[in-house]
Amino acid sequence: QLAGFLQQEAYQLDNVGIHFGYRYSGSGAVCEISGDAPPWNWGEVTPVPWPGGRVPSVRLGNGSDLFDLLGTGFTLVDLSGADVGESLAKEAIRRALPLTLVSHDDRRLRAAWGCDLVLVRPDQHVAWLGTGSPPDVGSVLDVACGVLRDERS
Repeated sequence: QLAGFLQQEAYQLDNVGIHFGYRYSGSGAVCEISGDAPPWNWGEVTPVPWPGGRVPSVRLGNGSDLFDLLGTGFTLVDLSGADVGESLAKEAIRRALPLTLVSHDDRRLRAAWGCDLVLVRPDQHVAWLGTGSPPDVGSVLDVACGVLRDERS
């Protein structure tokens, strides 16, 4: 009887895109970027980061899991191999924001994700990503923290 019920309700269980691929598109706590978002499908996850989406679970080249390296506050994943995220990390420290810097020179992951830096919120959703340090790190951190535009002036 239980197997029959689960088979009937499988559509509610077999939707990893809904569970793990949800995106906060247009959120005030997410930096918008140019370009087309990765495709979304309710039954699968596209394993690339996108602002507002969950950071994809990835096994790194050394065998560790990226999720095990995320901090309890913000996490800046720096895949540049050249500490490109240093200015953003320093500004977070200056603001006393809890930020864990994860520098990892994993070329496969960098190629798959197509960016150097990914700023992950405490809820493991991407706040911002880029191929280099943002021109205004303060604005990126303001948005990631949910500071309203009129409060920034």
